[in-house]
Amino acid sequence: MWFLLELNYSVLLRSQLDPSHVASHFLLDSRIHSAEQVAAGHINDSYRVLTEDGGQYLLQRINTAIFRDPVRLMENIERVLDHLSAKCESERERRVLRLIPTAAGGFCYEREDTFWRMYWFIDGTYIHRAVEGPHEARTAGAAFGRFQAMLADLPPHLLNETIPGFHDTPSRFQLFEEAVAGDAFRRASECAPEISFAMSRQPLAEWLVNAGPPLPVRIAHNDAKISNILFDSETHEALCVVDLDTVMPGTSLYDVGDMMRSMTTGRDEDERDLSLVNVRLDLFKALAEGYLSQMADRLLTSERELLVSSGMVITYEQGIRFLTDYLNGDVYYRQAFPAQNLQRTRAQFALLKSMEDHCAEMESLVASI
Repeated sequence: MWFLLELNYSVLLRSQLDPSHVASHFLLDSRIHSAEQVAAGHINDSYRVLTEDGGQYLLQRINTAIFRDPVRLMENIERVLDHLSAKCESERERRVLRLIPTAAGGFCYEREDTFWRMYWFIDGTYIHRAVEGPHEARTAGAAFGRFQAMLADLPPHLLNETIPGFHDTPSRFQLFEEAVAGDAFRRASECAPEISFAMSRQPLAEWLVNAGPPLPVRIAHNDAKISNILFDSETHEALCVVDLDTVMPGTSLYDVGDMMRSMTTGRDEDERDLSLVNVRLDLFKALAEGYLSQMADRLLTSERELLVSSGMVITYEQGIRFLTDYLNGDVYYRQAFPAQNLQRTRAQFALLKSMEDHCAEMESLVASI
């Protein structure tokens, strides 16, 4: 009898957490036709919801293992979107994400310790999975520069820290050291070269956090890669920046560094042929030109002087994060194949080495802009 009750409850719970059922708790224009999962990012689960009148929406289940306070997370997103909406009076519906309210009020639906949100789906758009050439790099740099510029008059203290210490590179290095020392999954021996590489570059961890004079606190996106930009299908113009979960106070250089990390090589984050993982100076120049076209007048001299350094710091940070996750049993990042986190690590470290080799050339290019 108890078994049947538990089984029935389990079936009921699964039905209540079915994406179509969850979507029914949001204020939509018509009845739900379908809800299908889509591949979107490393962290949250995303579903494309279609309604009977042709409406399209994006439903997301917030990963509370990563974002432990979804209420404060959603407060950030609401505040940022309200601010951006006020800046985009024309074409607001295509240039700013719009949250869908729930039937109970607010923009977050909670059920059995799961938290969900929904956006209008901006039709006639696409994303680039990777930078293909200088035009994409320049456009992406300008898009994130414009994003920072539009948020420049939003006081950073009004936003919550959604992931405490997200770009605290010294703390990331400490977690890496602990993972190496613990070696819970007995993987340290197979990645000894990567561990040695990371240990030898420990001073990089201090370059942004302890920069002198202190860098100004600004609002940064903190996940500045081209796949987080929506492009217009007809004009190919960058419309808006998406995936706002990590938008919080920090330094503008976090975004510059992440753009350099993700957009200057033209290769996948887990590229197996490491000989192909090199900084392309044409992509770097275009990226810097795009970003500075929007932010040059706002940056302090101390920030501009660290533009190239930021790429090395964030690439190093991401490399030790992938390596830490691999040593800890792959608990943070999703994987498409075994040891993908180790391959990601190797690609990041290959890119960092290339950045080190071309540092003087990149500094010269920034000075020429």
